[in-house]
Amino acid sequence: MVPGGSFSYDANDRIGGDTFDANGNTISSAGISYGYDFENRLLMRGAVTIVYDGDGNRVSETAGGVTTKYLVDTLNPTGYAQVMDELANGAVTRTYAYGLRRISEDGYPCIPNRLRGFNVSLVQKLAHKGERDAAISYLAQCQQVWSHQATKLNAWIDAIRANQEPTFSDSDS
Repeated sequence: MVPGGSFSYDANDRIGGDTFDANGNTISSAGISYGYDFENRLLMRGAVTIVYDGDGNRVSETAGGVTTKYLVDTLNPTGYAQVMDELANGAVTRTYAYGLRRISEDGYPCIPNRLRGFNVSLVQKLAHKGERDAAISYLAQCQQVWSHQATKLNAWIDAIRANQEPTFSDSDS
């Protein structure tokens, strides 16, 4: 959070008092130093350091003496690099599962638009895109959270396994 106060800006709309390199990157702000590589990727912010692979994907970050490494999947349905696992001190600390978007984090379903239930449109999109295993995995994880809906979820899983369209009602969407 930015504390209250007034700020001044230079001719390039940069906050006064901060210092910048020739590429416009902040190199010092509020006593914190920043460092960048030749492609203007952030390498250091104070005591935090970041490492990238040859494709420009962040693969590790060290903060407070703890190095977190990121297992990155660059070949997936979205076409964007996505973190699959986070490892700290050699142990997996967080795992992600993806279909057309993140489906779960650490085994719990991720429902970006619906806090009250499962994301039917995600299941439909996954099934239509041929991501049957991802749709089934998502629904199976939903069963852990919404066990009272097990009959409905099992029927949808069975339909997808049979390569059929699950029957969704208006109350499911």
